[in-house]
Amino acid sequence: MEESHKEIRTEFRQQQVKLTYYLVALCVTAIAFCINKTSGQSFSFHQIPIGLALISWTGSAYYGLHSLEINLSALWYNHGLFVVEEGKAKYGNSDEKIINAERDIRSTLKSLTTKFETSIKLQNRLLYFGFICYVIGHLLEMYLNTVCCN
Repeated sequence: MEESHKEIRTEFRQQQVKLTYYLVALCVTAIAFCINKTSGQSFSFHQIPIGLALISWTGSAYYGLHSLEINLSALWYNHGLFVVEEGKAKYGNSDEKIINAERDIRSTLKSLTTKFETSIKLQNRLLYFGFICYVIGHLLEMYLNTVCCN
């Protein structure tokens, strides 16, 4: 039973990292598309939603990469926790340094987990907000083209 739980955790972590990379790549692609689309145009106020989409996607990419950094830090601290637990097995629970190290690592891991969850939420929210802004900007541009040309 323990082995299947470990496999599921490993698979979940791998899929989560893949999704984060995919979303970062999607943001970078969307940014490049918008820049290419608006290149050589003069600024007009109906492009503000597209500008907000660019800013939003940039933030999404940042928080996606930030969550990957947090994930790597958590893996490092988990390794440290294994080392401390090996020390507990070797020296027993009476060594105060081991107890303090374990407490500090667990506290850091809890903090990293909170930061990771926040980064993932921000990545997703900024990605969707960027999509909404882009669609609004595109619809606004279509409306202005219809009103101006008819």
